[in-house]
Amino acid sequence: MGVLVLMPFEEKLLTGISGRGGLERNEVVQGILDCHQHDQDMEAWLRPGRSLLQKGDRALLSSSEASYLSLLAFYSARADKLGLTAEQVLDIGNCFAVQAGLQNAPSLPEALANKLRFV
Repeated sequence: MGVLVLMPFEEKLLTGISGRGGLERNEVVQGILDCHQHDQDMEAWLRPGRSLLQKGDRALLSSSEASYLSLLAFYSARADKLGLTAEQVLDIGNCFAVQAGLQNAPSLPEALANKLRFV
């Protein structure tokens, strides 16, 4: 048994999966993952990492920025299948950046922005 966490727009990906028996929507988990909701317990759990980022922890900052860029590349490659525009992919990435505690979303090198169809 495992947990599959999908963003709401990712449900379209499930149409290609056969034998989906047992997949259920969990509204509690969905609420926790909603980038616009802030639960006190979740905030307390995220606070130490965010504090390290704000203090300039280079390793954590580098890892967070790499995760942001990976997320953009992942969803950009699947944007057509998910019915997402480049702007929506950027919004998803920026939501991730906020939740991760980044002060600002990392800047994209021009070549990468072109490749991901963001310009």
